[in-house]
Amino acid sequence: MVRCKYFVSQMQPMPTRSYEQPDLIFYDGECGVCHRFVQFVVARDKKQRFQFAPLQGKTFARAIPPLQRSSLPDSVVLLTASGKLLDRSNAAIYVLSRLGWFWRVMAAVLRALPQPLRDRPYDAAARKRQTWAARPAALCPVVPEHLRGRFLP
Repeated sequence: MVRCKYFVSQMQPMPTRSYEQPDLIFYDGECGVCHRFVQFVVARDKKQRFQFAPLQGKTFARAIPPLQRSSLPDSVVLLTASGKLLDRSNAAIYVLSRLGWFWRVMAAVLRALPQPLRDRPYDAAARKRQTWAARPAALCPVVPEHLRGRFLP
């Protein structure tokens, strides 16, 4: 597993707005599809509602108890600012609902489907994701300086 000491040492804490704490998206740092999902969110998250950390990192280990970690999928997990833990399609829908009007509409459409029906395609994609995109060289993507505070170790 490649660590990114230089990147981590250069990170600054994200300035948070006093009225809203950011939600935390944990992603598989060894998955190209997960890295692309993070890039998708960063590009559309104009209000900086999300921070990011790899599932293999210290932030995840500190935030989620070991027993709970073992029951979570190894793709994307979301910890809301209120402390609620979401995974699979629930996490994806929550993220979409906070990205803007178009994505909020998409989230509403997806939310109308029963969760088992939503989770089946999500699980199928999660099983195939390692073959769909190349494995990233590092857990921490190379991030422009103005975004570094949004990525936690």
